[in-house]
Amino acid sequence: MNYFFTFSLYSIGILSLFVENSTRLNFNLLFYFWIFQFLRFGFFREIKNQNLIFYIILIMLYLIPSLAIRYYYAKDLTNILFLLIIFMDILKIFSTKYFNKKIYYKSSYVNNVLGYLIYFLLISWSSIGPFLIPQSNSILGMLSFMFPHAIALIYLEKIIQNSKSTLDSTLVLMLHFIFMSIYFNNHWSGHGRIVLGFFILAPILIYMITNKISFRPWVVLTITPLALFILQFSRFNDSLNLETLFLSSAGYHLVLTELVSTKDFFFDGQGFQAFIDQYMLLFLSWFPREFWELKPEGIGHWSVDVMFDRSTILSGEAYSQSMGFIGEQILMLGDYYIFGLIIVLISIIILRKIVIYFSYGSNVPALIFDLNLMSYFWGGMALFGSRVWFILIPVLVFNYIRHSILNNYLAGYQYKKILKKKV
Repeated sequence: MNYFFTFSLYSIGILSLFVENSTRLNFNLLFYFWIFQFLRFGFFREIKNQNLIFYIILIMLYLIPSLAIRYYYAKDLTNILFLLIIFMDILKIFSTKYFNKKIYYKSSYVNNVLGYLIYFLLISWSSIGPFLIPQSNSILGMLSFMFPHAIALIYLEKIIQNSKSTLDSTLVLMLHFIFMSIYFNNHWSGHGRIVLGFFILAPILIYMITNKISFRPWVVLTITPLALFILQFSRFNDSLNLETLFLSSAGYHLVLTELVSTKDFFFDGQGFQAFIDQYMLLFLSWFPREFWELKPEGIGHWSVDVMFDRSTILSGEAYSQSMGFIGEQILMLGDYYIFGLIIVLISIIILRKIVIYFSYGSNVPALIFDLNLMSYFWGGMALFGSRVWFILIPVLVFNYIRHSILNNYLAGYQYKKILKKKV
């Protein structure tokens, strides 16, 4: 039955690529597309790990906004959504699964008092540090929250793995969120809700993977819209209305993608160089501009000048926009945008495998990578590169150091046992 739903979904998607918006509207392709997409998942199948992340992205950033766009603007975006599904399906096929079992022995150093103490110090500092060191896009600012919090997730994973019961690991998870609430209440400005989603989902997914917990799709389909409302309300407060709730920043990337796909917003014939610039930012967006004088500007900023009159925008020079992963390719490469999508897809698959290889048995690096794909699907290459590496690089470096120390310790321990036997 799942093959039938997949075949039906892809048939509708292929059809949507060759018919006009008016035809898609008349035949309600958008509704049939989403029905078959969710029938593929099955309302009673278990959904977990990477599938859960993609499911949340689908609902929060594409399902709700696409339905709102159809209602408010009479636009059917099935053709764009189909490209998203293909991208996700291929990515899932080539993705290495998470580890769902304990990798290290209980006698490892994570399972003693020192491990708990280090975790407590890291998570405490990530809540207290920003009071003492102002946060900014600098190494010093990252030391006050981003770096210690990322490494704390490594210890959180190992503590949960070595917990004697689900209750113990639940208490640890609750402690983690108590410290996070201190940070959110005092330092979060209401912007960067996708980043906020990462800090909320990362410990929950660590807990779920370790304890082999899964959800039914209908549960996620129910909870995600509520989560979107809470995130939107936290920023807009009293000015929140239905259109703002369903679109605004959560769905504006789809509006822009539709605009560039139907209007002449091609980037002055310099699309290939623009693509190269954004592709570099996929890897190096985190690199300080003061040390890279020719660092390209992210598409979120310069696309405003290509598509609109910046002087009419209230935020002026500070204003930037999320183009979406498809919209940015269309803006830069025009009719050849599919080649840009293929290059980035292959790059993401390779990058993820490299991350897995240097994870040394931990799920945290892969989780960081997958959760930050929200930023890619929402804002494109430069935004993804500006967010993922600040968290991922410290974790990979720490994992390598930890792996080296642990291996040396175990090797020395085994060598001592051999010597004792010989004596």
